[in-house]
Amino acid sequence: MSAMADAVRESSRNTNTNTNTKVSAATGAWMREQRKAPRRRRTLLMGAMGLLVIALLAVNVLLGSYTVTILDFFAMLGGKTIPGASFIVMENKLPQALLGLLAGASFGTAGAIFQTMLRNPLASPDIIGISYGASATAVAAFVILDCVVRDYR
Repeated sequence: MSAMADAVRESSRNTNTNTNTKVSAATGAWMREQRKAPRRRRTLLMGAMGLLVIALLAVNVLLGSYTVTILDFFAMLGGKTIPGASFIVMENKLPQALLGLLAGASFGTAGAIFQTMLRNPLASPDIIGISYGASATAVAAFVILDCVVRDYR
Protein backbone atom coordinates (compact mmCIF):
# COMPACT_ATOMS: atom_id res chain seq x y z
CA MET A 1 0.00 0.00 0.00
CA SER A 2 2.77 2.37 0.77
CA ALA A 3 4.20 1.98 -2.73
CA MET A 4 0.82 2.90 -4.15
CA ALA A 5 0.53 5.95 -1.89
CA ASP A 6 4.05 7.04 -2.85
CA ALA A 7 3.18 6.77 -6.54
CA VAL A 8 0.02 8.86 -6.06
CA ARG A 9 1.93 11.51 -4.09
CA GLU A 10 4.68 11.63 -6.72
CA SER A 11 2.19 12.05 -9.57
CA SER A 12 0.36 14.81 -7.69
CA ARG A 13 3.68 16.63 -7.09
CA ASN A 14 4.54 16.44 -10.79
CA THR A 15 1.10 17.73 -11.73
CA ASN A 16 1.32 20.64 -9.30
CA THR A 17 4.82 21.51 -10.48
CA ASN A 18 3.80 21.50 -14.14
CA THR A 19 0.69 23.55 -13.41
CA ASN A 20 2.66 26.06 -11.33
CA THR A 21 5.29 26.34 -14.06
CA LYS A 22 2.62 27.00 -16.67
CA VAL A 23 0.89 29.56 -14.46
CA SER A 24 4.14 31.32 -13.60
CA ALA A 25 5.17 31.40 -17.27
CA ALA A 26 1.80 32.85 -18.21
CA THR A 27 2.02 35.34 -15.35
CA GLY A 28 5.54 36.34 -16.41
CA ALA A 29 4.41 36.96 -19.99
CA TRP A 30 1.43 38.92 -18.74
CA MET A 31 3.67 41.02 -16.49
CA ARG A 32 6.06 41.76 -19.35
CA GLU A 33 3.14 42.93 -21.49
CA GLN A 34 1.86 45.09 -18.65
CA ARG A 35 5.28 46.70 -18.27
CA LYS A 36 5.51 47.39 -21.99
CA ALA A 37 2.09 49.08 -22.13
CA PRO A 38 3.14 52.39 -20.48
CA ARG A 39 6.25 52.54 -22.68
CA ARG A 40 4.14 52.05 -25.80
CA ARG A 41 1.63 54.63 -24.61
CA ARG A 42 4.43 57.09 -23.81
CA THR A 43 6.07 56.49 -27.20
CA LEU A 44 2.79 57.02 -29.04
CA LEU A 45 2.02 60.13 -27.02
CA MET A 46 5.46 61.66 -27.58
CA GLY A 47 5.28 60.85 -31.30
CA ALA A 48 1.85 62.47 -31.55
CA MET A 49 3.07 65.55 -29.67
CA GLY A 50 6.11 65.81 -31.96
CA LEU A 51 3.89 65.64 -35.04
CA LEU A 52 1.61 68.28 -33.52
CA VAL A 53 4.56 70.60 -32.93
CA ILE A 54 5.76 70.14 -36.51
CA ALA A 55 2.24 70.77 -37.84
CA LEU A 56 1.86 73.94 -35.76
CA LEU A 57 5.29 75.13 -36.89
CA ALA A 58 4.21 74.64 -40.51
CA VAL A 59 0.94 76.49 -39.86
CA ASN A 60 2.90 79.36 -38.28
CA VAL A 61 5.21 79.62 -41.29
CA LEU A 62 2.66 79.07 -44.05
CA LEU A 63 -0.26 81.15 -42.77
CA GLY A 64 -0.49 84.76 -41.68
CA SER A 65 -0.62 88.11 -43.43
CA TYR A 66 1.19 86.57 -46.41
CA THR A 67 0.13 82.98 -47.05
CA VAL A 68 2.33 80.53 -48.91
CA THR A 69 1.24 77.25 -50.45
CA ILE A 70 2.84 74.05 -49.29
CA LEU A 71 4.30 73.38 -52.74
CA ASP A 72 5.88 76.84 -52.85
CA PHE A 73 7.29 76.35 -49.35
CA PHE A 74 8.99 73.09 -50.29
CA ALA A 75 10.22 74.67 -53.53
CA MET A 76 11.80 77.49 -51.47
CA LEU A 77 13.40 74.95 -49.15
CA GLY A 78 14.81 73.28 -52.25
CA GLY A 79 16.45 76.53 -53.34
CA LYS A 80 13.91 78.01 -55.75
CA THR A 81 13.50 81.78 -55.47
CA ILE A 82 9.96 83.10 -55.57
CA PRO A 83 9.90 86.92 -55.67
CA GLY A 84 8.56 88.35 -52.41
CA ALA A 85 7.64 84.99 -50.90
CA SER A 86 11.22 83.78 -50.52
CA PHE A 87 12.20 86.81 -48.48
CA ILE A 88 9.11 86.75 -46.29
CA VAL A 89 9.29 83.04 -45.54
CA MET A 90 13.03 82.38 -45.44
CA GLU A 91 14.12 85.65 -43.82
CA ASN A 92 11.18 86.46 -41.55
CA LYS A 93 8.69 83.70 -40.81
CA LEU A 94 10.87 80.57 -40.72
CA PRO A 95 13.63 81.98 -38.47
CA GLN A 96 11.03 83.46 -36.12
CA ALA A 97 9.16 80.15 -35.89
CA LEU A 98 12.34 78.13 -35.35
CA LEU A 99 13.61 80.50 -32.67
CA GLY A 100 10.23 80.33 -30.92
CA LEU A 101 10.41 76.53 -31.03
CA LEU A 102 13.95 76.51 -29.65
CA ALA A 103 13.07 79.02 -26.90
CA GLY A 104 10.08 76.92 -25.82
CA ALA A 105 12.16 73.74 -25.81
CA SER A 106 14.85 75.53 -23.80
CA PHE A 107 12.35 76.73 -21.20
CA GLY A 108 10.89 73.24 -20.92
CA THR A 109 14.33 71.68 -20.51
CA ALA A 110 15.37 74.28 -17.96
CA GLY A 111 12.20 73.64 -15.94
CA ALA A 112 12.74 69.89 -16.04
CA ILE A 113 16.35 70.29 -14.89
CA PHE A 114 15.28 72.70 -12.16
CA GLN A 115 12.65 70.31 -10.83
CA THR A 116 15.02 67.33 -11.07
CA MET A 117 17.83 69.09 -9.22
CA LEU A 118 15.48 70.09 -6.40
CA ARG A 119 13.75 66.68 -6.42
CA ASN A 120 10.43 68.45 -6.30
CA PRO A 121 7.98 68.17 -9.23
CA LEU A 122 6.18 71.32 -8.04
CA ALA A 123 9.34 73.46 -7.75
CA SER A 124 9.10 76.94 -9.19
CA PRO A 125 11.62 79.80 -9.18
CA ASP A 126 9.26 82.20 -7.39
CA ILE A 127 8.61 79.76 -4.55
CA ILE A 128 12.30 79.35 -3.75
CA GLY A 129 13.25 82.99 -4.18
CA ILE A 130 15.41 82.61 -7.25
CA SER A 131 13.34 85.15 -9.17
CA TYR A 132 14.18 87.84 -6.58
CA GLY A 133 17.89 87.07 -6.95
CA ALA A 134 17.57 87.16 -10.73
CA SER A 135 15.78 90.53 -10.53
CA ALA A 136 18.50 91.96 -8.30
CA THR A 137 21.18 90.70 -10.69
CA ALA A 138 19.35 92.20 -13.68
CA VAL A 139 19.13 95.60 -11.96
CA ALA A 140 22.82 95.41 -11.03
CA ALA A 141 23.70 94.50 -14.63
CA PHE A 142 21.71 97.47 -15.96
CA VAL A 143 23.46 99.84 -13.58
CA ILE A 144 26.94 98.44 -14.23
CA LEU A 145 26.52 98.07 -17.98
CA ASP A 146 24.99 101.53 -18.24
CA CYS A 147 28.11 102.96 -16.63
CA VAL A 148 30.31 100.94 -18.97
CA VAL A 149 28.33 101.93 -22.07
CA ARG A 150 28.32 105.60 -21.02
CA ASP A 151 32.12 105.54 -20.78
CA TYR A 152 32.42 104.37 -24.38
CA ARG A 153 30.00 106.92 -25.85
